[in-house]
Amino acid sequence: MQPLSSKGELKRYETAAALAILVRGLAPACRVFAYATQMAELPNIKGLGLIDAVKTAMQRLGGSTNTAAALTVLQSHCPSVDRVILLTDEQSQDGIHPAWATHSYIVNVAPYAPGLETGGTWVRINGWSERIIDWIVQHETETTR
Repeated sequence: MQPLSSKGELKRYETAAALAILVRGLAPACRVFAYATQMAELPNIKGLGLIDAVKTAMQRLGGSTNTAAALTVLQSHCPSVDRVILLTDEQSQDGIHPAWATHSYIVNVAPYAPGLETGGTWVRINGWSERIIDWIVQHETETTR
């Protein structure tokens, strides 16, 4: 992944890894996968070590971004999950795979403009912060009433 912006050095994968650290801290049983040309599940590492695990995985998973293929494999590994949160820069080579989880989110960590789309099978969040998790909790609470 490229730098998050031309004004800083933070890489997009580091941003995605930081959000994965937050999610894993809140939901220790969650599973974290990294993808590029290929996909792999990351070890159950908590804290900042997860950033290094993501970096190592990204170096061996290829240079393309095959989102649909990765999600197809993910669905075969996790067919009955309650929630999928895809952290991406949406530079996909092969499009997107249909959502299969009860709650499915795409978080674009490098959008051209902030935005939110809640009408499709995937909820799309353009932009990121640590508050995304709070929003997801609130959104799921409101949609299950």
